[in-house]
Amino acid sequence: MNVIILPEAERHLHSVFDYYAIKSESVASNIFNDILDAIEGLKQFPEKAAKEPLLDGFVVVFRSLVVRKHYKIIYFINYDMETVFVVAIWDCRQNPNNMEKFVENSII
Repeated sequence: MNVIILPEAERHLHSVFDYYAIKSESVASNIFNDILDAIEGLKQFPEKAAKEPLLDGFVVVFRSLVVRKHYKIIYFINYDMETVFVVAIWDCRQNPNNMEKFVENSII
């Protein structure tokens, strides 16, 4: 499978890095790299994450892979294109009721 990180998800990822880099660049790099490694793992095992129940109102089936307890990589699989599309990096400490709008804004 190919993996494409959509621009908004890329922005989320860099926001995570910037937030932690204020205190520690090495911690920021470790978190950033852990998220990227998890995304890379989707190439071989795209269905390893559970379907995201908070996003079941969409046409596509979103999955979410938790990284470091605090972040979810939210993505969907296009089997025809053999591609995983990463649409968002969600901070799990946010209100879960906002996830649908957050993802919706990420794919528009």
